[in-house]
Amino acid sequence: MSLSVVIVTFNSADVVAHALQSIPQGHEIIVVDNASGDDSARIAETMRARVLRLGENLGFGTACNRGAAVASHDGILFLNPDARLRPDTLDLLECAMGAASEAGAFVPRLIHPDGWEHFQGRNPF
Repeated sequence: MSLSVVIVTFNSADVVAHALQSIPQGHEIIVVDNASGDDSARIAETMRARVLRLGENLGFGTACNRGAAVASHDGILFLNPDARLRPDTLDLLECAMGAASEAGAFVPRLIHPDGWEHFQGRNPF
């Protein structure tokens, strides 16, 4: 199973490169730019991402839906532009998806730089 990664940006030029660099090769990356006034979209274009430039800021949810609509894979990870993936994150997510194919959504662990774990859901992987 492969995943598409969708990142929504709005004036995220100062952080989006780190998020993009953390995504392993071989995964589709879609950046939906919510009419940023900075270089968010240009940075993403230089880093192997497919960029959808919205003419106006349509909000996070609508931008996520736009990205999901053009994704090539059934599995989609919505990643904030200020987040970074650990090297094994997508492998673990794909494994969890394969083991529980009846599930409709998965929420990976969110660990802050200071080590604090933000947890929502029942079964962390």
